Amino acid sequence: MSKSGKEGTGSERLFTAIRLPHHLQEQVKVWRDDIKRQLSFRTWTDPRDYHITLQFMGDVDTNTIPSVIEALKEAAAKSGPFQLRLGGAGTFGRPASPKVLWRGVEGERDKLGLLQQTVADHTLPLGFRPEERPYSPHITIARSYIGSEPVQPLPNIENDGSDASWIATDFVLFATKFGRKPMYEVLQTFPFPYSYP
Repeated sequence: MSKSGKEGTGSERLFTAIRLPHHLQEQVKVWRDDIKRQLSFRTWTDPRDYHITLQFMGDVDTNTIPSVIEALKEAAAKSGPFQLRLGGAGTFGRPASPKVLWRGVEGERDKLGLLQQTVADHTLPLGFRPEERPYSPHITIARSYIGSEPVQPLPNIENDGSDASWIATDFVLFATKFGRKPMYEVLQTFPFPYSYP
């Protein structure tokens, strides 16, 4: 939902997400650089911006941000760490001209989905309505295919022996800063209060 700011106050474009750890940012970057030689997209995500979106909130009045942070603290307090790992690759949109190239997310997806629902439940009283389409966690690698040939099925991602898993111990509130690299700025981190079993 878009929350327009009052005259003279301004707004921030916000969303909540789980960040990809640094070592996996680098791992995905190596894969991205290889696939970049095969596929042409208009924009490629800066590896420092790799994340799994929980909820897109739109343009939020800066006066509302403290209330958003308090709601997200409550959501984090009801959550706990869980294990995730990088999955395969795919696209969204028409195969001939996909809108998004992504990497998938595997592991404890049920707990990821529960966190996403908890975040949505806690921001709903502030007027942020969750998307109606089913939650589809992924990491956006590129947007807007501009190649001349239809995208062929992507090859399986070979395991090079490196660990592609991690424990999610928090989530963040991101603000979008257009024209910057990285484009997403962390406004607040929300750690989970429980340890991983």
